[in-house]
Amino acid sequence: MKGTRPFAARLTCGLIAAGMVMASPGPAMASHHFDSSLSQGNPALDLTDLFVFPAERKGYTAFVVDFNPTAKLDDKSPLAPDGLYSIHIARSADLSQGMTLTFRMAGDKVRVGKVLGANEGVGSAGEEIGLAAVGTAATLPNGMRLWIGPISDPFMGNCAGLVRQDAAVDAGRFDPTVYDGKRDFFIGKAVGSIVVEVPDAMLGKDVHVFATSARHLGDTWVQVNRMANPLLTHMFTRADIANTLEHVQHRPDSDGMRVATIRGAVLRTVTLTGSKPGAEVAYADDVAHRLLPDLLGYAVGGPASYVPGTLGGRKIADDVMDTQISLLWGRQQSDGANENAARRQNAFPYVMPLASLPGGLPVGFEGQQTSCAS
Repeated sequence: MKGTRPFAARLTCGLIAAGMVMASPGPAMASHHFDSSLSQGNPALDLTDLFVFPAERKGYTAFVVDFNPTAKLDDKSPLAPDGLYSIHIARSADLSQGMTLTFRMAGDKVRVGKVLGANEGVGSAGEEIGLAAVGTAATLPNGMRLWIGPISDPFMGNCAGLVRQDAAVDAGRFDPTVYDGKRDFFIGKAVGSIVVEVPDAMLGKDVHVFATSARHLGDTWVQVNRMANPLLTHMFTRADIANTLEHVQHRPDSDGMRVATIRGAVLRTVTLTGSKPGAEVAYADDVAHRLLPDLLGYAVGGPASYVPGTLGGRKIADDVMDTQISLLWGRQQSDGANENAARRQNAFPYVMPLASLPGGLPVGFEGQQTSCAS
């Protein structure tokens, strides 16, 4: 996403909203939404969202990973040809047991692999469990159902409001009007998506999930991105560039080193909002505990609704930006961008494939807008 190529939606939310100025001459490194050089230089490997919820088929759980804000409807896969995409599914927050599902291109097909373990080495592709074509639903021998392709981005978010929020906090003031614009920046944008339904019998009682992307560089694999809790790096660690970059290239078992960064961001914000008088420190400690380790928990077979630090999972319909703003502010707050019904569906594959839309374009298509500034 450099040079003459257009900036994608999350590039702006990552770099402008976070106010990041990277020192490296090349693209810079990090989690969802282009907040790093590796993800900027490898946009197909930029992870944007992770969802876990009960599938329409009884006895199955759906996992959805969105990625690549440069995806478009053509005859090519949204996956990077030299990349590896992984869904890490642990049975406990310490990642000691579980499995990893992996996805990578093999000719014109997607190779699906399974790794025994939820936190194995970067580049571990595991044993092959099936092949699938891009844009076509496939059922694998173990009962998993899979779909991969370009979709209308279902994320809801008032990006301009986030820019104004960050500017106010950085200036040491609280401005309750920052989200009054109520514009959803992500309407009309496209991303790639991996959708897989997994039999509950393979999962256990509870799962703790995160996604990673990696690329083979030289003679080694390098982790490009990591994703679990939405907006974690763009709201809670944005002012600490070094820790944000560390977060992306490491796994959840290293997240203890990010606790102080999140505490500091929350403490500053709730002090400005005045929402937790006399309890600011305790509240900041609680938020850090809820967000770290950076995992998306889900009680298998139960309903899904995103609440940080619980086993609630995350539905595509969940308004996670409202949730995270409220968590940061210490009081209920909406960004006004609260509806994505035209960008999702109740039936498999749950996302809205571009091929199903008139002209193969997202509803409200505006092109790749280069700025979310107010």
